[in-house]
Amino acid sequence: DRCGSTGGGGGATDPRITIAELRALYTNADLKLTTPASISGVVTSDAVQKNISTGAVVIQDETAAITIYFGGTIPFVLGDSISFNITGDSLLNYRGILEVKTPVGTPYPSVLASGRSVTPLVKTIAELNTSLDAPLGSPTNLEGSLVRVLNATASGNATFSGNNTLTDASGSIVLYTSASALFAGSTLPGGSLTWTGQVKKYTTTTTSTKELLLRNASDVQ
Repeated sequence: DRCGSTGGGGGATDPRITIAELRALYTNADLKLTTPASISGVVTSDAVQKNISTGAVVIQDETAAITIYFGGTIPFVLGDSISFNITGDSLLNYRGILEVKTPVGTPYPSVLASGRSVTPLVKTIAELNTSLDAPLGSPTNLEGSLVRVLNATASGNATFSGNNTLTDASGSIVLYTSASALFAGSTLPGGSLTWTGQVKKYTTTTTSTKELLLRNASDVQ
């Protein structure tokens, strides 16, 4: 059930907190955000390419990243800058993703600027795996953040679709691409390349998998 609760709003009228401060509020228990606050950030997910859950968007500021679940068809594109009120929203762990879930009917915030860029954090796969073992509210957990892995090779399937393995000199991580992604059917490239994407630990009641998700085919160079 991805329906929101009552309350919340789309406009940024309350005092701004950083995304790192928002994440720090999560201490392994879902909560309602009752203190008036707003957050701002640059959209780093690519809803058009569909390698992200429908209705969700990832934004990142100077401190961290977080997923916002609005539902519906996300109108934002990579590089949009948005700011919105999170008062009355919920902060929860959705299958390993720290997510702000907005109430049903929450309006999408206006785009303040477009074409903004976020510089990926250059990390080894071992560093990413260690980071994802930290609590979701920890500043060392890079879940959702835009990262870049250098000199890594992919193996597994003939195409991007599904679970592949990305390996550098330090270790391996699952390279996951949804079958719904527009580039899922493209040939998985060989050789040592640079990979940019967002990391998460996908969890269910029985499994936990550390993953790197590309946003589009241009994230491989």
